Amino acid sequence: MEQQFIDLLNKVNEEIFDNPDADLVEDGVIDSLDIMNLVAGLEQVFGVDFDPDDIIPENFASPEALWGLVQRYQAER
Repeated sequence: MEQQFIDLLNKVNEEIFDNPDADLVEDGVIDSLDIMNLVAGLEQVFGVDFDPDDIIPENFASPEALWGLVQRYQAER
């Protein structure tokens, strides 16, 4: 994971990396507003455009899942 990605996640919610086994959405670490802030920040920082169909809980369940989505978008550019 890139440091910019980690910094952005921490900016949105400092608890994201507190429990690596937590499901960020299911365990209430992030909410819908956090997800929208993440989407906006990631689009700006990494120059990607999220497809609304990809804004689902599974893609935001962990930093690894979200990073994988960002990498997929970057590969498609």
